[in-house]
Amino acid sequence: MINKPSIKPVFVLLSAITLTIVGCGGGPVPTSEELVTKYPDVGQNSSRAENKEILCPFVRMLERSGSFDEEVASLPTITITTKSLGTAAKEFGCATSACQIVANIASSGQGNPGVDIERLHDADTIAHDCGLTFGFGDTQVNDAVRQNTLDRLADLADNEGNLVYADLETVKLENCAAEGVEISSPGELETKLIFAYLGGVENGSIPLSDVERLFHATMPENKTTSWLNSGLLGKVK
Repeated sequence: MINKPSIKPVFVLLSAITLTIVGCGGGPVPTSEELVTKYPDVGQNSSRAENKEILCPFVRMLERSGSFDEEVASLPTITITTKSLGTAAKEFGCATSACQIVANIASSGQGNPGVDIERLHDADTIAHDCGLTFGFGDTQVNDAVRQNTLDRLADLADNEGNLVYADLETVKLENCAAEGVEISSPGELETKLIFAYLGGVENGSIPLSDVERLFHATMPENKTTSWLNSGLLGKVK
């Protein structure tokens, strides 16, 4: 999800997610339509700009929804409590058992009591190189890199404009090779999160158009009908 050259305790993040209890979603999974109705700022016609300093597309969508506005209104940075981040993530379909752990790990990686979502690249435990929407050393979304990724995915998409997981993996590895770095576990996790969130496990493929929407912090038309958690990620292939 995020860029940083040196990764050390990566296995802590992955182990935490992998060992998370698969349930713990809590009620029905929100649909895309319900989320756009409740949070119109993530809809196609939104006039609210994305915050390009937030490298993770999912977190960038949470911020664009306005979920953190009240909490950070009087703060000099967009630093939110781990509980707020976990709660907002659950609103958008990420099981508390998974995303709350990631929020806690990000906070620890930054050495903060909360999470500065504009400095996710400083969270050692989840940062990674060769992003799909940013270049090596970038601390904000790079429009050229994002478009190049989407163009390459378009080359790989089938005649209906759909992508399988191997397509995302191919582009990710190509980006890593171009930067001269090895793919890290958090970097691999990024592609699995995208594919799973966009309904790839249920449907076997995802629309390129939804990848483009997510990359621009806009609610995709199709999202998973399951809670995003370790059980779902384990089915990505």
